Amino acid sequence: MNSSATQVEAPPVWLVLSLAESAHALSIGRTKLWQLAREDPSFPKPIEISAGRKGFVLSDIEAWLRSRTEARS
Repeated sequence: MNSSATQVEAPPVWLVLSLAESAHALSIGRTKLWQLAREDPSFPKPIEISAGRKGFVLSDIEAWLRSRTEARS
């Protein structure tokens, strides 16, 4: 085996949740989800999946939740 061989890193996997899935993951309604996206600057912004369809990146939602739980301490 060649020790000088470089390893190629796999690209990150982006899991995008639909609006309904995002709301369900946070135990809130879709209206509250949009309210958070509009009014809370720390809340992740939605991405456009296709024309007229938006969603949220799961890792962004998880990071937002972590920041909220860490703020409790």
